[in-house]
Amino acid sequence: MLSAKYLPVAAVLGAAALGYALTGNPALPPTPYDAAASSVPLSVFTETERALSLDPENLELWLKLAAAESARNQPARAAIAYRAALTLRPDEPRLQLRLASVLSQSGSYEEAGLLAKIVLAAENLAPQDYAEARQIKGSAAFAAGDYAGAAAAWRPLLLLPLRSDGWYRRFVEGWQQLPALYTAENKQL
Repeated sequence: MLSAKYLPVAAVLGAAALGYALTGNPALPPTPYDAAASSVPLSVFTETERALSLDPENLELWLKLAAAESARNQPARAAIAYRAALTLRPDEPRLQLRLASVLSQSGSYEEAGLLAKIVLAAENLAPQDYAEARQIKGSAAFAAGDYAGAAAAWRPLLLLPLRSDGWYRRFVEGWQQLPALYTAENKQL
């Protein structure tokens, strides 16, 4: 029996599975699935969604679906799966960070920034997670026009060695824009 808290997620998954079965495209959001542009086979989605319809409380399946959606650059769909995973483990900083990351990628900076602050307050956070959370927090401040807040969040990241991670590239791009945004009113940058 499907619990009431999973009904919205089940509806989304059902609509997506039907869309895949009938057209080869996801039903929600209405972005066509381009198999040539993705390294994730369509079978991963249909098998995972089918398994989730039978076992909606399976955290590993939600994470598999979220990772697959992220891999094919569908942050809105990945966020749906991460939100479902968070209903199973609401106080898990790594899940909160993953959700914050896909929200940031989709332009939902305010919510991503709030989640990043929660993650940064967690105890025993891995250094990689701490750095990524600071980048997301800085991006949220930057998007809101709070350049001093962005600089404060990003400044510790300057001590890191060069990296090839996507979050690190986003940090560097944002940091490089700060001098152009420096004004007389923002001397604290």
